[in-house]
Amino acid sequence: VWTELAPLEPGCADRWRELAEPSPSLGDLDRIRATRGADVARFVSLQSELARRHRGRLDSALLPFLTSKGAEQATASAVARFRAERFARAGLDLLPWDACCGVGSDLVALSERFERVLATDLDPDTLRPMKNWTPTKHWTQTSCTQ
Repeated sequence: VWTELAPLEPGCADRWRELAEPSPSLGDLDRIRATRGADVARFVSLQSELARRHRGRLDSALLPFLTSKGAEQATASAVARFRAERFARAGLDLLPWDACCGVGSDLVALSERFERVLATDLDPDTLRPMKNWTPTKHWTQTSCTQ
């Protein structure tokens, strides 16, 4: 479905938030299915369910672009912020590297504490959604296969 979303970038995170909050009705999903196709309608339905299930555990910036696997593996946002604070308190002038960033919960927390953050993941499609919430601070994303 990510290839289906490419024409919607930039700003598609806001569009998906509009569709997924509150949860789309069956009528909404029928309209999406008719205009964007069944895969996109399934995507919106899944995103809505994952956002509902993980709201409170993950920052709202992450909720529009979860996968089932990514959501289960994601560091809880409170834990990610605690770790980022510990790194920041160490006082070292380092470039933090989120080596397996997944959906980006640690990346979000690190980017709040550091001017630059390096994020990598084996799956380039996992990195794509982060373009939609990128904080104003600079971070570098790359696939491990590059």
